[in-house]
Amino acid sequence: MAKWRVKKEKSGIFNWLAESPTGHRKMWAFTHDVIIRSATEAAKEDAAERIIHGLVQNVNRLTVVGAGGRVLEEWNIYIDDITLQDDGQTLKIFYREGNND
Repeated sequence: MAKWRVKKEKSGIFNWLAESPTGHRKMWAFTHDVIIRSATEAAKEDAAERIIHGLVQNVNRLTVVGAGGRVLEEWNIYIDDITLQDDGQTLKIFYREGNND
């Protein structure tokens, strides 16, 4: 799991900053405890996304099944991105038709 950088800002209400290893995500908090907890959760989400990306790199069909049966089925697709959002409660899949060209 890649570590987020945490540092104390010199001024401001939200004086604790956490930044992802790549710098593409940032979050601020009032206290050290809150920023550490938030950064840890974000790092877990990032790690899960990397694992999922590795598993789906050759996937060309997407099927979603609910209690009543098949809800969605798409063939001949390429998955562009998968993200976890809303504190890990939402799985979002971005795909397009066709193969990986």
